[in-house]
Amino acid sequence: MNKKIVHVQVIPKLSGVQRVSLDILSHLDKEYQKFIIFGGGYTIEEALLKECEKNNIKIIIVNSLRREICLTDLKAFYDLYKIFRKEKFDIIHTNSTKPGIVARIAAKAAGCKKIVHTVHGIAFHKHQKIFFRIFYFLIEAFSCLFSDYLITVNKFYLKYYPHIRQKKAVHNSINFSGLHPCNKEINEVICFGFMSRLDVQKDPLTLCKAVRFALNNNFFKEKNIKIIIGGDGELKKECLDYVQKNNMDNIFEFVGWVTDKDNFYNRIDVFCLPSIYEAFGLVLLEAAFFSKPSIASNVEGIPEIIKDSYNGLLFNPTDYEGLAYCLKKYIDNKTLIKEHGENSNRNLLDNFKFDEMINEYKYIYEKL
Repeated sequence: MNKKIVHVQVIPKLSGVQRVSLDILSHLDKEYQKFIIFGGGYTIEEALLKECEKNNIKIIIVNSLRREICLTDLKAFYDLYKIFRKEKFDIIHTNSTKPGIVARIAAKAAGCKKIVHTVHGIAFHKHQKIFFRIFYFLIEAFSCLFSDYLITVNKFYLKYYPHIRQKKAVHNSINFSGLHPCNKEINEVICFGFMSRLDVQKDPLTLCKAVRFALNNNFFKEKNIKIIIGGDGELKKECLDYVQKNNMDNIFEFVGWVTDKDNFYNRIDVFCLPSIYEAFGLVLLEAAFFSKPSIASNVEGIPEIIKDSYNGLLFNPTDYEGLAYCLKKYIDNKTLIKEHGENSNRNLLDNFKFDEMINEYKYIYEKL
């Protein structure tokens, strides 16, 4: 007898969270009928469609489901409730904040006995105003009453859920079969790369400020450094303006959204992720697969991937001076780049195995 499972997401694109859902569903046994729910009002990426078709994953669009908190949340609850009642899923697996609230309650109301939720990020981080932190935390704590198993993508988050008995941290991983590292020699010009959304969370402006601070303090010369910025978002213009205003156009290269990851990672020597909050960071694993060390902010789940002075360097979020010293450390010692890069790859292969992640989720589904 087939089991029916559905993952609930919001935005139909192949970003980190959606990638993990698709990997889990794609590697389930044939006894599962597999579904994935997305919110409406978004363009579905063609690559995502092909991935779902190839792995017999049926897509359901709920037009009322949105990422932002809005009045349509009540309709989203009702629409999800109707779908859950109709389809009678054996397992409903919600992901991220909005589905974690609306869909979990709807699933329980619809009578589902196996509800799993993965915490891919928290809305009550310390960069929120205190009122919103308390509000989001209370909503999250209440929503947990409507799930049967809670998964966090890092161990750091477990402390926020002392009232939940059935919980476990499962680190994310990636199927690297489509990526192809090459052996890049470290040249005189050290190339640092950033690839993510250009928004407040990922904080690319701190990287721009760090380079300016380093140049002004003669940490290195312009001819010794290159910065490749991959991605797009609300801070792109501010970053471009800052770079131009400080005459750093010859150092920075803005390449937009990266479609060829082989080309991006094979070009750089060191990866940078200056996020002010970050649950995990799949890009850190991608960089490690290419044997690149990472400079990253010491927040949330990042220290569970990057061990300071072993496979990368950590600095405090928004501390552009601290980041500048990290850049200097690698430029001054090219041997350290190679050493940390090899450690990064070793750490990935030892502790973030793709098959182990898949088996963890399979075990949880069977346990329920």
